[in-house]
Amino acid sequence: MKKLLSIILGLVLIFSTPVLVYSAIEDGKCNEGLVLVAKINGNLACVKPTSVYPLLQRGWASHEQTDTAQISLDVASWFVKSSPTFAFDGIEDSLDLQIELVRESFPEQYVINAEFTSSQAGYGDRSDKFLAQVITPHTMNLVVSSGNVVSAIIDEKWDELNQKPWKVHDLPDVDSTITQNSDVTSGGDLKVETNLIDYDGTSGFLARPSDSGNYPGIVMIHEWWGLNDNIKDTAKELASHGYVVLAVDLFGDVATTSDHARELVTSFEQESGTSNMNSAAEFLIENHNVEKLGSIGWCFGGGQSLKLGLNNPEMDATVIYYGQLVSDTEELSKIDWPVLGIFAELDQGIPVDSVNAFESSLNELDISNDINIYPGVDHAFANPTGERYAPAEADDAWEKTLEFLENTLK
Repeated sequence: MKKLLSIILGLVLIFSTPVLVYSAIEDGKCNEGLVLVAKINGNLACVKPTSVYPLLQRGWASHEQTDTAQISLDVASWFVKSSPTFAFDGIEDSLDLQIELVRESFPEQYVINAEFTSSQAGYGDRSDKFLAQVITPHTMNLVVSSGNVVSAIIDEKWDELNQKPWKVHDLPDVDSTITQNSDVTSGGDLKVETNLIDYDGTSGFLARPSDSGNYPGIVMIHEWWGLNDNIKDTAKELASHGYVVLAVDLFGDVATTSDHARELVTSFEQESGTSNMNSAAEFLIENHNVEKLGSIGWCFGGGQSLKLGLNNPEMDATVIYYGQLVSDTEELSKIDWPVLGIFAELDQGIPVDSVNAFESSLNELDISNDINIYPGVDHAFANPTGERYAPAEADDAWEKTLEFLENTLK
């Protein structure tokens, strides 16, 4: 009997302890990379930042006693100092973090400004003789949500050696001479006709097969550059496979520089964007007699593709290319159709932990899904305009996308 009780107690301890187990607190502080949360019983614990919101949702941690604002600042600090993408060389005492804005959403998003000074030493030859030191001020703008950095944009002085910035959820300024996404996607056999259309007080780009007939509908959502020629061409490519594609315009503007794109994303209002996407879906249903409807987006658009699924029960398929995720099962339970996810192992903005949590939640809800994490590649690996472009992985992801849409919408 005692042995049976020991086994039962052990199982209780295993299943009552959250995933990403907390560690002991020393001198009222957590080890680097962990944050402080308050348990329901009043005790404090150190956990991984990505565990905070799942623990709050499960009732393991206390909303009232857990300082999510401070946790977001801790996450931002850790990210700035440790991200391999940025190779932080700053003077740690100079790092100053301030919350500029809290976006009302669930989970909430903290827009954080980081300022610090970097110290770079120069050596003129192999004698290790110190010649000069350069002190450079830097700024970074981060967005933190659910214990993850979902966007990080830095000034152009970060990488002094290469004279170019490295960014998460960012790409080099658009160069029209560089091969675009649609140039490497595989086109279908159908001829396509296109139109700029108006719907519900907004506009979009419509691409559909020229041949008459009923085709599935797809709402396509652009990257943070806006509805540019690249997205329009991709819409045409997808339409050639037998879809009516409506590429929405959530910004009303197109950016060709990172600074401009940042302004567009910062000024974006989610409520308006969700309304726009829902109107696009309604337009396809009412005007093109689509019987099945899907969505697809990349980066900013990937997150919006998921947002559309969470706010429109008429969907039949959701495709997400390295977009912001939700792991809350109550939210995800609104989805009743298959999900395709394309992600990158080295993506610091959408880390593997958050992708795994997303997949686990989908599996828990018995939502059909195909989640792919491509090893050795980074965020935006499917975009040929950037240095992170990975041709083989991008081609494979596109073939998976076509197969997924064929199986779910036709």
